[in-house]
Amino acid sequence: MSRGIPREVTKAKHKDPVAYARELEEREKDVEAREKAVAAEEAVIEAHSQEVNAWLEKVRPRISAELAREVVGTKPELPRTIDRGRRKPGGVER
Repeated sequence: MSRGIPREVTKAKHKDPVAYARELEEREKDVEAREKAVAAEEAVIEAHSQEVNAWLEKVRPRISAELAREVVGTKPELPRTIDRGRRKPGGVER
């Protein structure tokens, strides 16, 4: 039965329980600080997203009106026939 990697290989050393608990507390504080930083960044991103959405709501009617003007101003091009008049109406060749 194997019990893991030998200490000679890992170079692990025994830690005092008080020192280990202190190390864990420091790690928890680091994690909490990082979580606060991420939450602050998310709040900034959310605020910016709301600004962009508000601006978009203001300009959307103008964009729609401009697109409608472009659509009305253009005439669709009729497709050209492949045979280019080599056949008479009704399918009879010349």
